[in-house]
Amino acid sequence: ALRVRLPKIKRSAETHTGLTGFREPGGCNVVIASRNLDRLKSVATELKASLPPNNQAQVTPIKCNIRNEEEVENLVRSTLDVYGKINFLVNNGGGQFMSPAEHISAKGWHAVIETNLTGTFYMCKAGILEPLEQGFTTSPSPWLWNGLAVE
Repeated sequence: ALRVRLPKIKRSAETHTGLTGFREPGGCNVVIASRNLDRLKSVATELKASLPPNNQAQVTPIKCNIRNEEEVENLVRSTLDVYGKINFLVNNGGGQFMSPAEHISAKGWHAVIETNLTGTFYMCKAGILEPLEQGFTTSPSPWLWNGLAVE
């Protein structure tokens, strides 16, 4: 599984990152991504430690800014290199300013658009095209949540 941008660690990982079933016996391997590699490593360690002893699922942290198409493509390629396939993609990156419009700067507006729209597009695009270009097939095709649906 490929996972994008973690919420703050104090939030429930299973509820907010689409990791339901991760702790089940035979649970899936997970790639988590964010701009902050130190936080990713900490969360990966915490998630792995929370697994029951009989669960051999892996958690792989990879630094990625979803606003940067090259970093997104690297994230997908790295996931394929490690796990060989992507079963599903959870687009969980996002941002907003809880403020009246007149208080939002152009820079803030563009940051939200680049993260919420452009970043989601880059993830969906790379999550579909990169595996196909490398000759990988998935069955069924990756589920892309909060983005483009693929059948």
